[in-house]
Amino acid sequence: MPDSHMKPLIPDTGHRPLRMMAWCKGVALASMVAIALGIAIGALLPEKAQIAAIVLGSSLGGVGLLIGLFMWLFGIRWQKAVNQMVAGDYYVYWTYEQQQWHDFVTKEYRKRWWVFWVIAGCTMIPGITIAAATSSDGDTIAGSIALTWLVWAGGFLLLGAGIGQFFMVMARRKYEQLLQETGDVFIGPKGFYISGDYWPWSTFGQKLEAMRTEPGPPMEIVFTFRIQQKHGSTTKDVHVPVPTGREHEWEMVMRKLGED
Repeated sequence: MPDSHMKPLIPDTGHRPLRMMAWCKGVALASMVAIALGIAIGALLPEKAQIAAIVLGSSLGGVGLLIGLFMWLFGIRWQKAVNQMVAGDYYVYWTYEQQQWHDFVTKEYRKRWWVFWVIAGCTMIPGITIAAATSSDGDTIAGSIALTWLVWAGGFLLLGAGIGQFFMVMARRKYEQLLQETGDVFIGPKGFYISGDYWPWSTFGQKLEAMRTEPGPPMEIVFTFRIQQKHGSTTKDVHVPVPTGREHEWEMVMRKLGED
């Protein structure tokens, strides 16, 4: 149990649902749409292109469903960890003044504007590949190479734009929800929770590598996680603002984490 002098009163000890559980539903829905689109588009195309479209749509949808299931299983486990923190297994609990929280949320949201373009661009690559393959075999649409490239590359670009827009809408929805709050942060021995998101110190393929602070005002804690990938690893920084006047509590948290 954490030291009692580190634990301020909590006005609300109710359930804190993880936002990733809603993302699981969104990923599953997008995956089923991808499968349906692959089949529908394939039915309108020549035989060779038909098989490619159905296989591609089914593959993307199948991978999406597996990712959604994977996230859901971890979400159940992490929700239990959050419930334990709310029940008392934490080092510090923070809330924020409205303006400080508003500024932090807005800054984090603006970091994600590029997601739409990255997804749209990446999704266009299979379209270009299929267009090149069908054109080289002479299997063009309406006998036109230009139309073949336009349909495949343009179609997949539109598909990617739709997927990217979906994620941007989800990010915008999260942003608007967070603006209605005043921030809710628990830092404990197993990880930390920040308004709907949970980051364990160590889990499958991910581990806390470093901690540092960025001067303010307001001061921010930066947790650097090492994330394993198929070929090597990468790092991700997660920022947590420190409420004004509570900067001294971070030193106590560092000592506690060092002991653990």
